[in-house]
Amino acid sequence: MRKKIYKTTISILLMIIFVIPNVTLAVDDETNQDFGDALYTLKILRGDGKDYNLSGQLKRSEAAAFLIRLLGVEKKVVEDKERYIIDNFTDVDGDQWYSYYVGYAYTAKLIDGYDDNTFRPDDYVSEKEFVKMVLSALNYRQGIDYEWDNIYQFANSIGLLDKTYKYKKEDNNNYLREDTINLMYQSLNIKINNLDKNITEKLIDREYITIYQALEAGVLVDEVKTAIESAKGINANTIKVTLSEEINELSKDNIKIYEEEEDKSEKLNVKFVETNKNVITITTEKQTGTQYTLELIDVEDLNGFVTESVKSDFKGYVEKVVKSDYFKISRVKAISKNVINVYFTQPITESATLPIYYSLKQGKKTLTEGDFKDLAVSRLTDVNNGISIFLKDDSLQEGLEYTLAISGKLTSYYTVNLNDGSGDKMTFMGTESANQQLHISNVETVNNDCIIVTFNKDIDEITATDEYNYKLKDKDGNYTMDSALRAVLVGSGQDRLRKVKLKYVNIEMKNEYILTVDGVKDSFKQMKIKEEKYPIYRIKDNEFDIKVQHVLPENGNIVNVYFSGDISTDIYNADFYIDGIDVVEKRYSADESNKVVLFVDSEMPLQNNVSYTLRIMNICDEFGEPYDKTLEKSFKGSAREFGSISMSECKFIGEDTVYVRFNKYVSSNSNFESQFRLIDKNSDKEIEASNVTYISDNEVVVDFSSTSKNKSYKLVIDYIEDYSEQFSNSDLRRTVERNR
Repeated sequence: MRKKIYKTTISILLMIIFVIPNVTLAVDDETNQDFGDALYTLKILRGDGKDYNLSGQLKRSEAAAFLIRLLGVEKKVVEDKERYIIDNFTDVDGDQWYSYYVGYAYTAKLIDGYDDNTFRPDDYVSEKEFVKMVLSALNYRQGIDYEWDNIYQFANSIGLLDKTYKYKKEDNNNYLREDTINLMYQSLNIKINNLDKNITEKLIDREYITIYQALEAGVLVDEVKTAIESAKGINANTIKVTLSEEINELSKDNIKIYEEEEDKSEKLNVKFVETNKNVITITTEKQTGTQYTLELIDVEDLNGFVTESVKSDFKGYVEKVVKSDYFKISRVKAISKNVINVYFTQPITESATLPIYYSLKQGKKTLTEGDFKDLAVSRLTDVNNGISIFLKDDSLQEGLEYTLAISGKLTSYYTVNLNDGSGDKMTFMGTESANQQLHISNVETVNNDCIIVTFNKDIDEITATDEYNYKLKDKDGNYTMDSALRAVLVGSGQDRLRKVKLKYVNIEMKNEYILTVDGVKDSFKQMKIKEEKYPIYRIKDNEFDIKVQHVLPENGNIVNVYFSGDISTDIYNADFYIDGIDVVEKRYSADESNKVVLFVDSEMPLQNNVSYTLRIMNICDEFGEPYDKTLEKSFKGSAREFGSISMSECKFIGEDTVYVRFNKYVSSNSNFESQFRLIDKNSDKEIEASNVTYISDNEVVVDFSSTSKNKSYKLVIDYIEDYSEQFSNSDLRRTVERNR
């Protein structure tokens, strides 16, 4: 431990010493020479700082000066000395250096003279006399707090004198300077009568000395040593460190993080440091979950004490991620102080947005138990297995651990209950990051009828597609539409709930328009845009046009058609024609909103490298409005055969539930549960399916009445037909894997 002195404002220092109870006086293992050095630093002793004449005696005049300095009023007395020169004592001449010291002390009733009106300045002070002076500095008065006969006992009772004075009566006229120095030093730690401060604090308060001089003198010691109480990675890039006391600000240069104690090779770079009282938040490069050693170098506490090095081991943060084929919580992550993202091991449905499934605890305290008043839940748009929870009334705190519990009644997209109905829970660390406010991030014109508005975060579909929430006018006020004609969501992927396409009519080619959005809410319905305006500087003069971009045969019987933009989900009223070939079935792609899959007659498949023309009539745009032109696109046929239907994936997703994904689109009209069975690979015992649910055109979930957790099975499908019901396969077999 060493001391390091810096200059700051005295007000901050006073607050430190008076408020923080971790500083006391050092009085142990010191000599009278040491005490003299300390008092010299504190400006109570004068001289060359080397020879204090310890074996000599102190004159009464010198004692008066000591008393004034001990009180911290010497500057005041010297500056106004004329005022304090008195004629009460016949032997105190106003020309003497000590006259105003004696005058102030007498006027303040700190010292007395003799009955013959003399002060006797050159007499040596006795022990009782000097004890009385020091008691006066501590605001104790003879006749009120103590009597002359019991002065030693009283001084002992307040800690000024040791226990050897408990029964002492006689005065000591051979009182040496080393004794006076010792007594003054002891007084520095005694509380002043009727004041919650000691003499050292009072000297600092009166600006007679600074806290740095007190530190340099060694009269202050640090009772609370700087130590790391805890170090924890609270996310992949943040470490929270709690110290035993408040410290001054640290920089990156004060922090080293390494893996091996031997070579101290730096494995984790520090990017940013924030010091808040006794808590240090360190931003690092991504932690790997390794065991690290954190070392803080030259840590200075608020009293100026510097600890050269403090260390603590901690394990780098690893985000908890569960991987399983069963329906469980995969991970939980706090996005802001009010938003928690939850990811599952299986896709979910809209039912996952019901707050009744979710409860949150911090330690043993329950923050919410699935109350609509406390929570809002929305699906994440960039993944199919995530939801986002908004805390309406509570806020997360940085570095605290929370537990999210989810009811087993929650079902996945695959119709499986969470953790087979037992429910699941996971802990995560809180954050105090602010919530992002909802606003418009961009507006672009498609043509003179349509505008696309992009928001910075997910929006509520109902308010976002309300035409009356969008007002358009030109800057001159000649063109005004109080609402759009139509409003539809047109985003995909992460932007699925962020882009809205607006349809107006005959927007003129002017230089500037103003779009006003009012009433659109975020996906949680907790934030709302209020009359936000966005300028549109130029309207594009493009004619609305749907085009066929690509026609790509997958084989001789399946053709994939890609459009230039999103089309209506209702494609069944549209007509598709290929030269000389019948289209027997068509399928809209839920994953790609600009794609349609065509199934041609198996009796007349496409021929290799033969040129065909696709013609489409009555196709509708994303507003559901028909396009009045016939779309055409030429393409080359493929010689590839349809091939066989097979299981590309087969696994248990619950104790008695099997998920199957096919390599082809299959029909849900002719494939029943009687065609699915499990065979015990050891005993050949068969278990028939109790239910088959078609999740998509190439995914099914099969339920069985009872399976054994420890047995291996093979799934057998007796018969399966493709989506167009033109191709089939029999006796499909595949081993079913378990990954809980």
